[in-house]
Amino acid sequence: MSKLKTVLLSALLVGSLSQVGFAAKCDGFEIKIKNNLPKNLRVTRIQLTGADIQPRNVAILEANAEIPFIVSNSSKEMTGEIFFRTVTLPNAEIKILFKLRNGLIRCDFDNKTDAVSNGFAIDNSSLLGQRTSYTIG
Repeated sequence: MSKLKTVLLSALLVGSLSQVGFAAKCDGFEIKIKNNLPKNLRVTRIQLTGADIQPRNVAILEANAEIPFIVSNSSKEMTGEIFFRTVTLPNAEIKILFKLRNGLIRCDFDNKTDAVSNGFAIDNSSLLGQRTSYTIG
């Protein structure tokens, strides 16, 4: 009976630890987007499939300003899109695309954004497992 209790307790403990370890990796991950352009950008899409992202009600990213987005309620794998449109003519769309994955020890970030989107340069830099920054322009 003692061996059975030990085996069951060990299985329960391992299962609990794996759930705790999985849940927290991408929760709190920060995606910061900076607009280095001399003009405002209209936010047209904020989507993160497989998790929540805040804020969701941003309408404008002003010139020379930045917005931090925070991930919460993350699942194993997530796909994100944040789209902008120039406010002035010619009207152009700028796309930020990325994937996140809850790894064993950290949140794994995979940039899927082109270095240039409709003629606008997009630079990306990341701090391993904690945050990433995009600079437009």
